[in-house]
Amino acid sequence: MTKIVLPNEQYLQKDFVEAKIVSIMEPELEWMSFMPKVQADSKAVWATREPTSAASDTARRAPRARTAGAKFVKVGVTNLEEISTTMASYGLEIRIDEDAIRYAEGIDMIDRSYRRAAYWLANDINTKIGAGLISGVASAAGGKFATKTTPAWSVDGADPVGDLQLLVADMEKDEYPYELTDVYLHRDNYDELLKYLMTLDVVKGERETIWGMPNFKTPTVELPVLGVNVHRMRRGTIEGSVLGLDARFSPATYYYSRNPKYPQAEENSLGFHLNTYVDNDTHDTVFQMWLEYAILVKEPYAGIYSATGV
Repeated sequence: MTKIVLPNEQYLQKDFVEAKIVSIMEPELEWMSFMPKVQADSKAVWATREPTSAASDTARRAPRARTAGAKFVKVGVTNLEEISTTMASYGLEIRIDEDAIRYAEGIDMIDRSYRRAAYWLANDINTKIGAGLISGVASAAGGKFATKTTPAWSVDGADPVGDLQLLVADMEKDEYPYELTDVYLHRDNYDELLKYLMTLDVVKGERETIWGMPNFKTPTVELPVLGVNVHRMRRGTIEGSVLGLDARFSPATYYYSRNPKYPQAEENSLGFHLNTYVDNDTHDTVFQMWLEYAILVKEPYAGIYSATGV
């Protein structure tokens, strides 16, 4: 018996669909550029962190003057704090009906389904990472930024660059090596910052050297005067708030897992899985896709967050 191959069946092959979805997702994952990714080998993920700084450690001791026969001061370290999270699975499914497979024009519907699924999955990851960072890093409450008197960036007389300089100062702590290198803003606040930079009454050379080159079409602007990169985020941030990080020492780690029951055609570091089957009742081709991952903030002082002030 001759095997019938329908016009769009080639676009339903598991390997093709998996590669297609991942390739659409990866450029949309706004937080992934600085986060280390680790493959987890268990459902529970454990790590340790220092509950106190060197300066505030109750076991802190001062060096003793060395004299003949004197003993060395013993250094003690307060017990490390154990933190953990649990791997979770987040997924959805899409259905491709028989007509979309049978007729050539159905390729448009198939492609739209893949893009829509990839968008929803990427959006969910971005939102969860943003929420994890916001709740896990150090709070800016009580610092120079939180107590500033300048108005919100949407109001005349605002000073966004001066405000961010205060956040730079809040981030610096003598007992920690962290510095503010990157700031993440809601897109509305990012546009307000660019508008401020565009209206500065400075000559072109000074603008480039000190204030950077604002461009409303790019998602990042460098502020040389502060040594900080500012990012326009579409998801995972809240209007009016600011999240600052030291991208050299990521405060969080992205853990992912691979289920051997659903082997990946090409290994990915997202925890993306795909299962496919044909529904015998409807003859729909079903694609179930999900991600198994968790985010754990290990270094809270490598970031700073303020819910207000922008």
